[in-house]
Amino acid sequence: MTKLKLNLMIMLMLYLFTGSMRAEKNVTVYEGTDTQGMIPVAGGMFNYYNKSQYVIPAAQLTDMVGSNIYALAYHLTTDNDNEMMEGSVNVYIKEVGYTTISSFEPVVDQDLYYQGQLTLSKVGNERMILMALKTPYFYKGGNLLIDFENPEKGEKISKKFYGKKVEGASIAVFDADKSKLESRTPNQYNFIPTTTFMYYPCPVITGINTTPTSATVNWTGENNSYRLRYSEISFFDDFENGLDGWTVARNGQGTNDTDWQIIQNNDNNASYEGDYGVIVYSYRNKTSYNVDNWLITPQVKLGGQLKYWVRVGDAKYPEHYGIYISTTDNNTESFQLLASPGDASGEWTEVTVDLSAYEGQMGYIAFRDQSNDQYNMLIDNVGIYPNNPEWTVVEDTTSPYTIDNLKEDYSYLVKISGLSAQNEEVAWAQVSVFTEANPTPSVISVNRGKDGATITWTGFSDSYQFVYRKSDHSTSLSQNFENGYKGWKRHDCIDGSQGKSGSVVSKDGNAGFAFLSDQVHHPQYLISPQLAKTIDGTQLSFYYKNYHTGYPESFMVGYSSTTDDIDAFTFSNEVTGIKDNQWTQYKEDIPEGTKYVCIKYTSEDMYYLFVDCIEIYKPQTATNWTAIGDIFSPSITLNNLDSDTQYEFTLRGLKDSRHSVTNLIAIQAFTTQAALQLANNDAELVKKNIDILEENWHKMAEVQLTDRTLLKDGYWNTLCLPFSLTAEQIAASSLAGATIKAFNNSADGTSLSADGTLTMKFNTVTDIEAGVPYLIRWNKADGYDQADKNTRDIKDPVFTGVTITCTEPISIVSDDERVSFVGQYSPFEIVNSGATGNNQGNKNEIILMSSGNKIGYSKNARTIDNGKALKCFRSHFKVATDNGQQARNFVLDFDEGYETTGILVVEEDIKQQEENWYTIDGRKLDKMPTKKGLYISNGKKFTK
Repeated sequence: MTKLKLNLMIMLMLYLFTGSMRAEKNVTVYEGTDTQGMIPVAGGMFNYYNKSQYVIPAAQLTDMVGSNIYALAYHLTTDNDNEMMEGSVNVYIKEVGYTTISSFEPVVDQDLYYQGQLTLSKVGNERMILMALKTPYFYKGGNLLIDFENPEKGEKISKKFYGKKVEGASIAVFDADKSKLESRTPNQYNFIPTTTFMYYPCPVITGINTTPTSATVNWTGENNSYRLRYSEISFFDDFENGLDGWTVARNGQGTNDTDWQIIQNNDNNASYEGDYGVIVYSYRNKTSYNVDNWLITPQVKLGGQLKYWVRVGDAKYPEHYGIYISTTDNNTESFQLLASPGDASGEWTEVTVDLSAYEGQMGYIAFRDQSNDQYNMLIDNVGIYPNNPEWTVVEDTTSPYTIDNLKEDYSYLVKISGLSAQNEEVAWAQVSVFTEANPTPSVISVNRGKDGATITWTGFSDSYQFVYRKSDHSTSLSQNFENGYKGWKRHDCIDGSQGKSGSVVSKDGNAGFAFLSDQVHHPQYLISPQLAKTIDGTQLSFYYKNYHTGYPESFMVGYSSTTDDIDAFTFSNEVTGIKDNQWTQYKEDIPEGTKYVCIKYTSEDMYYLFVDCIEIYKPQTATNWTAIGDIFSPSITLNNLDSDTQYEFTLRGLKDSRHSVTNLIAIQAFTTQAALQLANNDAELVKKNIDILEENWHKMAEVQLTDRTLLKDGYWNTLCLPFSLTAEQIAASSLAGATIKAFNNSADGTSLSADGTLTMKFNTVTDIEAGVPYLIRWNKADGYDQADKNTRDIKDPVFTGVTITCTEPISIVSDDERVSFVGQYSPFEIVNSGATGNNQGNKNEIILMSSGNKIGYSKNARTIDNGKALKCFRSHFKVATDNGQQARNFVLDFDEGYETTGILVVEEDIKQQEENWYTIDGRKLDKMPTKKGLYISNGKKFTK
């Protein structure tokens, strides 16, 4: 009996049973080949009265949480196939706090969900009993107890059910005398029958976004359409905006640390929903207190029902609390006891308190914790709901849906239900929302340049206040493991050494990295992604701690200036004896020129070492905060900033409303673009282009190609850039309007034939990939030849908002591996023979593209010494020589409907750029110098 067969059968039965295929789902648990004749019902004893109960653990039913179960199915063997059950049964369903059962759980009429005869259905070789519940059962997520009883006797038959043996899972009794049934000791059957649940899945609300007058609700579900309804409620607070309007009072022992306060949910179950809840303590920091702590609502309209969620930090130490009410003021002496809900459990539990006696009155509700030396208690999602809501209903809607025309500073209850094919409501999902007239600004965006930045946000305030300053450091890499490894890699790590979630492993947030050395006798390594090549003063910081004081841990830190191979790292002194289970900061200067950082875990057969909050940064001098007020739109532009510098800011909104001033947003940081100048010829410069690129790896930058001129004369320029450009970036850059061609290296693209014919094909592209060589061209404009030579072409092209991602040019190789299109970031020399390295090639293998789209070999050597080396950020072709034989003919196909053919011309020279002069320290001059001194022009030194 396979799951596939079961599901096919169930689908057919659903159709037969309901007459339609609706948006239902089903789940089958405990499929097996074991059989039993007593569970769920005594199949062989309908001539007796019998009673059975079995429990399905909640872990088996997680898919159904929040759903309405409308039918059950059981699967029978084919034994005694002609016999039919002829007795009625009552089926009770409820959720319980246990998974094994030895005595009967009491059931009442409200637990009765099926009453009637059992009918055997046959589909092929499958046998099934299908029961439609008289009302759907709303499953909340607990262990599910199912109780079968037969109030009438019938004929004796013999039926068995499929299922699995499960220790302690089911009990049953039978007796000919119904009055004796309850007094009999049940027998344990250690069996759970294969049970199929058919249910309407409840929609799941995945998010809600509010403005002062609207709420957009997002949800997921299995239905094609939904019914949404909403109603005003008196009050709701989920504490996501702090204790706004609440009053905190202390009448007993304690400190500020034990008072009611906001707590963030860092994977510590601190809130029922969302990121924040409130907490109060009677024991903290190893000190006990006899507390009398009050948490008082703002003034609210009373009536209906007060609902909230509560739990304690440890069920062994319950806090004692009460609910108090005042209809006068919020002084603690004005309150009287409204309800004593009892001690809270260790699990989030919803509590309801009747406020009907105060219908229509204004007043205050207080949560009063009166405990002595217990632990803590948490509360979340406090609301006051009407007994008879006035619903506004939206029919036949889908997600997302925006509710408009809401009132400012009002609370609403929103409910969503899926609709069946018969327009029946399934289970309702609900959420409470509050429309703040003046919400805290959100959705912050920063558009940064090299000397300025524009910050925008979503806000509904009348005006804003903004403050910013230069930070005291500039971060180049940060890793807190909240979003995985982000380029970090593990080496020689066992399965247990990995990123983990939980408050124990995280210094801040919900995650950290855990090294595990249990029975391990070799080092394990955590290696950073490639860094921007560090400069003097760059620092490394991270936090570490061990897990168990009885297992001291150890590690080392290593640095590499070349690769991320383990052998490339030089490690510092070992940190040993880590055993106090306290977060400790590791901080040191990083060697200049470092490209990779490695944490080497050296413990042997110990336990866990936790690492979190890794940061690589350069200290910088912080400035005082600069405040800017009277901002009347949700954006601001900052000017006169320093390039490649980290700034931080915060802001808040002001409005004439219930909350006149919003909270300050959490401090945000951004780094201005680096301003980079890459030389057309860096042969005589101390800092080479490659040095600049490595020091600015993965930085956003404004890049200028100094002394480079891109000619717009209708002929092809070669270009190779260390950053990528999208079509949108190209359109906004110096390359706007250019046609861009990429080398076609496919099997039917570029090749070198045996007769020496070089065929090179190029395809049009719209994006540029970092490190890849390209040809670019503009159509020659009318009057180009007569235009000013200083303005008709593109001199010193600039690219803004690009990210350096390729420090070595990429060689694009043809399918026959005989032709390559190669970019260059450094001067490229063509030598007579004996070329070495990536920046040299032999005359008989390098082909150039020169003025007029001519291509050919260079007749003479082109070296740095003779001033004719190929310039930077260009491209050349490399062709196989085959023992000295060269390509003799060419075919150029630019994918424009025609081909250019000809003889490979041996070029004497290629287009040279106009002469530019520099001082020896790299400062560009406007013209040829006249004063005596040492200068650089076209990569060569000259003495005047």
